[in-house]
Amino acid sequence: MFAIAFGSSNVDIIKELFTNPNFDKAKHFKGEMAARNSDFYLTRFHIKDIAPLGKGDEFDVFRVSLSSNDGGEHLDLYVYMLEEAIYAVRSLAMTGIIKDIIYHYEKIGDKARKDLDLENLKLTVAQDSELLKFGKQNLEEFERIFEIYSSNLADKDEQIKWILKTLHFSHIENDESIFMLVIGGMVDNAVGFLRVRKDEDVPRMNKNRFIMIEKIAPKWYLFKTT
Repeated sequence: MFAIAFGSSNVDIIKELFTNPNFDKAKHFKGEMAARNSDFYLTRFHIKDIAPLGKGDEFDVFRVSLSSNDGGEHLDLYVYMLEEAIYAVRSLAMTGIIKDIIYHYEKIGDKARKDLDLENLKLTVAQDSELLKFGKQNLEEFERIFEIYSSNLADKDEQIKWILKTLHFSHIENDESIFMLVIGGMVDNAVGFLRVRKDEDVPRMNKNRFIMIEKIAPKWYLFKTT
């Protein structure tokens, strides 16, 4: 099914992008990638996994999970492909500041630490595999937040505030069709979980907004934006 739906050749091309220093960019880079001379060949990282995330608004989207050879770093990239051509590569951007705060957390003054939620920062830059696990483990609480938010309870704001703090979420964003529990991020580069009323309300992945979306349960999805 994987080969039929997404083409095993696409996976081979993605593998080659990160492992072959002589990757044929002229043949496989299209769209915005055709104007880039980026070298994706990695010697400090190795590929842990390549997984299809599905069809976006234009392209087939693949997640590439990378780990440093010493196991100390990780990176999830999202490759946008069509007919054996790579049109874009995305990741959650502007994470350097967050990672630096986490790394130097013990050196930060006590007063500054009080204003930081270390677990929130760790979740923001966590691997997709960890975020998916976190989402599935806390799904009942996610649904509880949604139910309270949609209720007419007099103290619903205080209840929601307490649960969000307990789960280390930043805030809620909501419109008529999409309810989002936002963990965090920098500027427009955010990560969190969204809930839809109907499957057709799920946003389409695209390289300029929702760079990845993955289902964790009926109505609930992990997302990242840029």
